[in-house]
Amino acid sequence: MEEMKSSEIIQHFENNTILNEAVKNGIVEIVVESLKCFPNLIGDGKTIFHIAVEFRREKVFNLIYKLSLYDNILFLSDGNRNTILHFAGKLAPYDRLNSVSGAALQMQRELQWLEELENLLEPMWKERTNKDDKTARALFTEEHKGLVSEAGTWMKDTSTSCMVVATLIVTVLFAAAFTVPGGNNNDNGKPVFLGISLFTIFLIADMIGLFSSSTSVLMFLSILTSRKHQIY
Repeated sequence: MEEMKSSEIIQHFENNTILNEAVKNGIVEIVVESLKCFPNLIGDGKTIFHIAVEFRREKVFNLIYKLSLYDNILFLSDGNRNTILHFAGKLAPYDRLNSVSGAALQMQRELQWLEELENLLEPMWKERTNKDDKTARALFTEEHKGLVSEAGTWMKDTSTSCMVVATLIVTVLFAAAFTVPGGNNNDNGKPVFLGISLFTIFLIADMIGLFSSSTSVLMFLSILTSRKHQIY
C-alpha cells in the first residue's frame, strides 16, 4: 500500500473528525500522538483547544496549553468571534455535568471552570463580545439559567432536610443538658455523678454537640432565606 503524504493524513483527520471526537471523549493518547506527528491538526478558527474547553476535558486542555508551539492559541476565535471564554461559558454536555452529583455542585464546577480560564487571560478579554454582542459572562448567565434554578431548588430542599435533622439533635441535646444521667441529689440538688470523669466527658460532649447543631441550624436557615445570586 502506498504511504499517505502528511497533507493527505491531515486532510483525512479533518474529513473524518477523528481528532475532534478524541478530544470530545477525552482520549488523551490519540491527541498526544496526533499532535506529535502533525501539529497542524490543531486547526484554525474553532480549534481542538476550544473543543476541549467546551467539553470540559481538563487533561486535553492542559496537554495543549503546555505545548510551547501553541502559545497564541488562547487568543484565537471561531467564525462567530467566540473566544475561549465563550466556549467556557457554554453549558457543559449532559454527561460532563453528571460527573458531579447535585445541581449546586455542578453549577459550582461550571463557574470554577470559567474563572480558571479568565485567570489565564488579560482582564480585557472578559469584555470581548461575539457575533451576538455577548460577553462570555453574559453567555454563561444565559446558558446556565436552568441549572441555576435547579441548583437553587436543590440547595433549599437539601437545607430544609438537614435543618430538620439538626433541629431534632438540638432538642435532644438541650433536654439531655437539663436531665442528666442518674438524676440530682435530693439534699443539695447537684447531679449524682458530679465529679466522675465519665460524667464530665458527657457534659463536654453534650455542649459541643449543642453548639455545633445550633450553628448548623443557623447556617441552613441563612441558606433558605438567601437569594440564588447570594448563594453562588
